[in-house]
Amino acid sequence: MTFAAEGTFEANVERPGGDYSTLILDPGSPARFCRDACERDARCRAWTYARPVSAGANPRCMLKSTVPEKKADPCCVSGVAR
Repeated sequence: MTFAAEGTFEANVERPGGDYSTLILDPGSPARFCRDACERDARCRAWTYARPVSAGANPRCMLKSTVPEKKADPCCVSGVAR
């Protein structure tokens, strides 16, 4: 399986583990909000944006203190801080 990437975005990729903070985002918030939160936090090494799992649910953003291995999963968009 291949991983689609667009700039700092890894589409359909989860990076499980290493979470130190989970942000509940507003409905409709795009993955770039998660990337931006990571870039503003010196502790953040990687992030995963989880799409809402049901109607009315909110997307979540997991900030990570490590860079976990990639796992193919359509639930998510991930990235590594530069």
